[in-house]
Amino acid sequence: MPGHPNRARTRLSPADARLMRRQRLRLALVSTVVLAVIWSLLSVFVYVLLAQASASAIDARLHLFADQAVDLGEPRRVMGEPGKLVAPDQERLFAIWRVGASSSSPTLQMSTMMTPDLLAKLRTLAVGYDAPLLRVTIQTAHARYDVLQMTIVNYGVRERIQVLEDVSPEYELLTQLADLFFLAGILGIACTIAGAYFLGSWTLRPIMAARVREQELIADVSHELRTPLSVLQANFEMLLRHTDDDASLHKALRWLTPIYAETKRMRRLVEELLDMAHLDAHGGTMSLQPVDLSELCREIASLYEPVLEDSDVRFTAAIDRDVIVLGDPSRLRQLMLILLDNARKYTERGTLSLRLERKGQHYDLIVADTGRGMEPSLLAKVTERFVRGEAARTRSGEEDAAVNEESADSGVEPLDVARPSTGLGLAIAKRIVDGMHGKLLIASTVGQGTQVTVRLLRHSHGKLR
Repeated sequence: MPGHPNRARTRLSPADARLMRRQRLRLALVSTVVLAVIWSLLSVFVYVLLAQASASAIDARLHLFADQAVDLGEPRRVMGEPGKLVAPDQERLFAIWRVGASSSSPTLQMSTMMTPDLLAKLRTLAVGYDAPLLRVTIQTAHARYDVLQMTIVNYGVRERIQVLEDVSPEYELLTQLADLFFLAGILGIACTIAGAYFLGSWTLRPIMAARVREQELIADVSHELRTPLSVLQANFEMLLRHTDDDASLHKALRWLTPIYAETKRMRRLVEELLDMAHLDAHGGTMSLQPVDLSELCREIASLYEPVLEDSDVRFTAAIDRDVIVLGDPSRLRQLMLILLDNARKYTERGTLSLRLERKGQHYDLIVADTGRGMEPSLLAKVTERFVRGEAARTRSGEEDAAVNEESADSGVEPLDVARPSTGLGLAIAKRIVDGMHGKLLIASTVGQGTQVTVRLLRHSHGKLR
C-alpha cells in the first residue's frame, strides 16, 4: 500500500546534506580569503599612512629647529642655559662638532646631556658623512633617534650641527599597531570561518529549499504513479491470461475499464504537473487584462447547475453585476473549476454556493460548501503539492457514470469521485491567484464545511497587501 498522501515533507538526503556541508565550508573558505586580502590591504594602508604622517611630523620639527640654528649663525646663542638647546615648546637634543680641514676626528664643541653610547654614535655619524644635509635614524640600547645633521661654516670653521629626537614612543606605537592588526586579522579570520560556516545554511537556504522541493516532487510523483501503474499492470496481466479463445477474450474486455480509468488519472496528473511547472517556470507571472468576472461566473454557474441537479447537493449562485478585475480569463476559469470541483468532491449533501461580492477596493470570489471540512493541521498546508483531505464517500458506479456524463455534456471536466484527487488543485489555484496579485483565503470547520475566498484586484488598483 502506498504511504499516506499527507505524509511529512522529505528532508535532504545524506548525500545532499554532505554536499551542502561542503558548500558551506567552501563558502567559509572563500569568505576567509576575501576578508584576509581586504584586511591585509587595509592594515598595510593604515600602517604606512600613520608611519608616513609620524615621520613627516618629526622631520618638520627637526627642520624647524635646524633652520633656527642656521639663522642664528651660532647655535650656542639660542641656548637658554648652558648645555641645553630649546626649540619652541619642545625640548631638543643636539650636538655641535668642529671638523678640522685635515683632522679625521671631530671635536665636540657643545651638546645636551646624553649617554656615552649615543654620543659615540653621533661622533661616528659626524666623521663618516660629509653631506651638507643628512637625515638618518640611529638605535641605542634603550632608545631610537631620528637625526638631522647639517654641515655649516661658522666664522671660517666647519661645524656639524646634529639635531635629534627620541622617536621610541612613535616606533613602539607603530609596532603595537602592527601587532594589533595581525592579531585582529587572525581573530577575524577565525570568526569568519566559524561565522560563514554556520551562517552558510542561511545563505544556502534557497538552494536547500529548492533541493527539498525537487526531492518532494520526485517522491510525490512516484507515490502518485505507483498506484495507477500497479492497477494497469494487474489488469493487463488478467487480460493476457484470457486471450486463449474468443469467448475468454470477450469476457476479458471488462478489464479494459479500470485500465482506461487509470490512464485518464495518469493523464490528468501529468497535465497538472506540466501546468504547475509552467506556472513555476514563469515565477507566477501571467498576462493580465481587464476581465468581466461577473459574466465568467455566470457561465461557470450555468455549467454546474445541471451537474448537481440530481444529487443531494444544492447549488446556489449570487453574482454581483459589472465586476471588472485585472486577471487572465483562462486562468480565472481554471481557478473556478478547481474550487468548485474540490467543493463538489468533498460535499456529500447540503449546499454548494458561488458568490461574487464587492469589498471596498477589491472583489471577493467565494466558493463555500457544507461538506466535511478540514482539520487545522491540514488547513495550514492544503495549498502544498499532493496534499489532500479525506476522500469523499464513494458513490455507486451508476451515480459516478451519471455525474461524469452530465459533466462531459456541460463542458466541465469529469471527476472520478471514487478515487482521491491528485492533490494539485489548490496548489495550482494558489499559484494562479499569486500570479494575478490576489489573495487566497481558506476557512474550514470540521463537519460544517469550507469557504474559499479569492480576493482579486479592481482594474485600476495595484497589488493586494
